[in-house]
Amino acid sequence: MKPSLRNKKIKVRLIKNEIYRKTLHITLGTFLILFYINFGKFASLILFSSLLFLAIISDVIRIRLYFINPVKRINEVLARSYETTSIGAHTYFFAGVLVAILLFDSRSPVVSPVVFAMLIAAYVDPLITITGIFFNKIRHPYNQSKSVIGTSIGGLVTLVIALSLFNNIPFAVLASLLLYLLDSIPISLNDNFIYPIIFSLFGSLML
Repeated sequence: MKPSLRNKKIKVRLIKNEIYRKTLHITLGTFLILFYINFGKFASLILFSSLLFLAIISDVIRIRLYFINPVKRINEVLARSYETTSIGAHTYFFAGVLVAILLFDSRSPVVSPVVFAMLIAAYVDPLITITGIFFNKIRHPYNQSKSVIGTSIGGLVTLVIALSLFNNIPFAVLASLLLYLLDSIPISLNDNFIYPIIFSLFGSLML
């Protein structure tokens, strides 16, 4: 097989795996948001804490016992190469949402800053990643791993979500700019963890 054809197949497989991962991420995020809205803080804390515990156990098994893990093939599809030996994105997501609910839940769940933050983490972040895969020609000069178009689309969707939830133009614009800033700069912390917390805090302070 020619190297160019082999590289193309590898790239296609990586794209497909990324889409699988983000589809799972969106599905899980949708479930958590709907659960929180319908059942409130207390029930959500119990569920999210349980999910976080299971995620940690899963990470320990995957990292320490990877070669005898019965779902090794699933891990290879749903986890990026570096995630096979590190904490999974879902674990960060559960932890971030849990912290956000503990610290910032103080209003009606339907229009709370926590729901806004969960929407950002569940939908905008995957959208940025998928968009960046297909439109990756223009990169941020200070962060070559991020696509300018992907980040811009994410900021635009954040603007729409904020306007739809709160009908507050200044807040929506600032939230959009905050998303653009957080996505474009190199940050060592996992965005699945920081997005729920930062946007919950931002909404609590601004609304």
